Amino acid sequence: MPEKTTAIELVKIPKDEDYEDYLCAYLQAGGLYIEKKIIQREVEELLELDILTTNFQTDSADNLLIEIKSGDWGFGDIFKIRGWLTYLNYKSGCLIVQRSRPSISYFKDKANELSIELIDNSDLDKTKEVLEHLLFIITPKFRTTELI
Repeated sequence: MPEKTTAIELVKIPKDEDYEDYLCAYLQAGGLYIEKKIIQREVEELLELDILTTNFQTDSADNLLIEIKSGDWGFGDIFKIRGWLTYLNYKSGCLIVQRSRPSISYFKDKANELSIELIDNSDLDKTKEVLEHLLFIITPKFRTTELI
């Protein structure tokens, strides 16, 4: 008698580390080098970064510090990112949130004043569209007759 098999299913709405992996996959597929869960320890743990991307396809390697929130978030997260940017001497950062808020445009404006882009990714069907400007994808331009 054949053994019973169980199908493996992915969660429909990824949370926590699964959500970070979900976003890392988009960014990596978009041509960016990804470093995940970077921890700086000295006497104590100083910081833990969710994602650091590097774009090696430009004239100089551009880094972008990205914080991911699949649950609650607020101004404290924006100010934490600003502190990390200052400490690491980076120009800009990004906060990607999975849960929107009624006053998200106000949060976006305040984050922008601190050189932080706030991305609302509450509709996972639109992840490609909301991340597209961060990605470096080259679409080949050729005619099919050129392949022969």
